Amino acid sequence: MSQDDGISPSLSAAERAADPATPEAELRQLSLLRHDLHHLLAANPTTPEDVVERLRSSSDRRVAAALAARPPASSARPARRPSSPAEPMGPASNDAATTATRISATLRSPTLRQSPSPPLNRRSPRRMVVGAVIVLAVVAAGVHLAGRDDVSLTVGALNAASASPTATTGPSVPQGLLSTPSTGGAVPQGADESALSDAWARGAARVWGENIGTDHDAIVVAGDYLLALKGAALSAYTPIAKDGLKEAWRIQLPEATDLPLLPWGDNTAIYGSTLIDLATGSTRPAPWSSGTTVVVADDVAISCDAAGTCTAWSLEGTIRWSIWIPGSSSSPTLLPSTGDGLSVVQHGGQRLIALRSTVVNLDDGATMALAPPRGGRSDDVEAIETLPCRDGWFVVVRFASPDIPDRAAAYDFSGRHLWEGPLSLDDARELPRAVIPEGTFPTLQERWAQGVGAQEAFSGRAFATVEQQRVVTVTLTNGDTISAPTHREDSFTTFAATTTPKGRLIAFHGRTDQESSTCLTGLYDSRKGRFIAFYDVKPGEDVLIQVSPELLVTYDPETGGLKAYAPLG
Repeated sequence: MSQDDGISPSLSAAERAADPATPEAELRQLSLLRHDLHHLLAANPTTPEDVVERLRSSSDRRVAAALAARPPASSARPARRPSSPAEPMGPASNDAATTATRISATLRSPTLRQSPSPPLNRRSPRRMVVGAVIVLAVVAAGVHLAGRDDVSLTVGALNAASASPTATTGPSVPQGLLSTPSTGGAVPQGADESALSDAWARGAARVWGENIGTDHDAIVVAGDYLLALKGAALSAYTPIAKDGLKEAWRIQLPEATDLPLLPWGDNTAIYGSTLIDLATGSTRPAPWSSGTTVVVADDVAISCDAAGTCTAWSLEGTIRWSIWIPGSSSSPTLLPSTGDGLSVVQHGGQRLIALRSTVVNLDDGATMALAPPRGGRSDDVEAIETLPCRDGWFVVVRFASPDIPDRAAAYDFSGRHLWEGPLSLDDARELPRAVIPEGTFPTLQERWAQGVGAQEAFSGRAFATVEQQRVVTVTLTNGDTISAPTHREDSFTTFAATTTPKGRLIAFHGRTDQESSTCLTGLYDSRKGRFIAFYDVKPGEDVLIQVSPELLVTYDPETGGLKAYAPLG
């Protein structure tokens, strides 16, 4: 291991894993990077208890034997060697310990928010491809691998990527307004209700066809309704079932905007500053000001102003909470500009979201601030975002300068700083992304391997190669490679590949630059080695919209035709 790994070069990794004097941070990193040393870590009396608990799930007999012979946890730790210091932030940045102690106060102000500043113009070619999780009515696209709970991220893989995380003993985020357990898995809210069914492996049958008019700007599934928007004209169809659908109502909205049409709960939709009752088609003004960017997180709508104050709204139009997000003055746009929903994380009996580097309890606004990774220049920060993982939070800092690599830091759910380091800088490089079941999050290790391009970490496992946010190919567990579906429109992107719950089918997800929801560009049967055929659906031109796990529709704007498909049998 190199000095940058945060592990002393004076001893081998095996010696460090077995040495009771090795700092806890190094032991934690070894547990993440060197699965072949787990038996040594299990025998080390000073291995942190949270690592020991994780090792108890290992199937390695050597680990089990070492744990059985393990001395009591109360044994005193000997004096420790100092670990390698973390790279400092630029002069304008606060120390990580100081940043970590900032807990934003919960405000209860009913004041309506002003419109946020324009969205960040992110450099899409440089954006780290880590499979940002997008929770929508259609799909929760994560980057976590089917059937495997760990990844062998070897030293060679990290060295080949020329970017190794630095283990630190950074302070836990102090217990303040938000307290969450450090252990226990996390899943996307509502993921079990939307996963595509494995029944599609039997094939697809067309079950009905209707004409809903040509040239609609958006087709959105909201609860039991299919919404068709054309300018300011909005039509609703229900029920969407295998035996057809019928028009429920048609209305003229106050104005047409560039903002997306968003489902909110089961009975409401948002269009700009207008709320629509799906049962009746009646409208009412939204509680936020016109032009405000709003995203939906489960049953909560969230708006943020240019000063970094974010307000959560209930379906009844009342304020749930209003908080200020630390550090937002340098990057005031805190919400996605495309209308993507925020990932809602279920962990420890709580619903959590992340805004910039602050974790927020969705129900009461309690917060926990995470220290962004150090390094680079603080005045060059373009954006900071926190990505949920199954075992913690992955905080990414993106820099405006093309010659400065983005950086990432990993935290467990209690806010303990685990490690950090630079990400890949090569714009043209094809980065790996694990192909995982819908409705799951990646582990911290997998996000790191994706961020540094450590393809070796996915050896023997299904993974996609991604270039400039587009899925190019998928390599199957048997080594075969398939090309991702392409589309005739340059603005259309196949941005993710996931599997069905049992792992047989690979679903390719895509969207255009303007759309706020995702669609399916193809379903691949890994057992039969072919794509599922949908009658009268033209590959590269038509896309499929998921209504339910066993119902897909496709819309042709030129003819107005809406066709529905269900699994055969």
